Amino acid sequence: MLCACGGNQQEDAVDENFAFERLAGKWEDVDEKNKWYEEWNLIEEGLLEGRGYVLYETDTVFIECMYINFRSETPTYSVGLSGGNSEESVVFDLTSITKDQVTFENPNGENLKKISYKMISNVDMRIYIDEMENGAFGEKRFSFLRVE
Repeated sequence: MLCACGGNQQEDAVDENFAFERLAGKWEDVDEKNKWYEEWNLIEEGLLEGRGYVLYETDTVFIECMYINFRSETPTYSVGLSGGNSEESVVFDLTSITKDQVTFENPNGENLKKISYKMISNVDMRIYIDEMENGAFGEKRFSFLRVE
């Protein structure tokens, strides 16, 4: 009887993707002028609803409504300003995903082209946004901490 062991076989690598549910909760970033907030709720399996807003002292500067639909094969991120005359949202398609970071892009976006969420830990998150400012696109970085 002849037996052989496959000593060179590699185990299949486990592909761990971003756990969108980790975004659920209330997040805050404070800079020298403003307080930035994002609140995310899992409203049903595969769908997150969010609200982002900025406070300057006690005044609300703006509010945006956000959705992440990760039920489909290609997850999408959509955002629209709340309370404006237009209820239209801008939709971004998933372009990159890892265990700790997810990136959505809309190459045709007029003011915003890309948004990335990077989970540093369950209470520490970074958001990177490529948006138009002073006539040119540039990356803005935000450091959010979970407050709820």
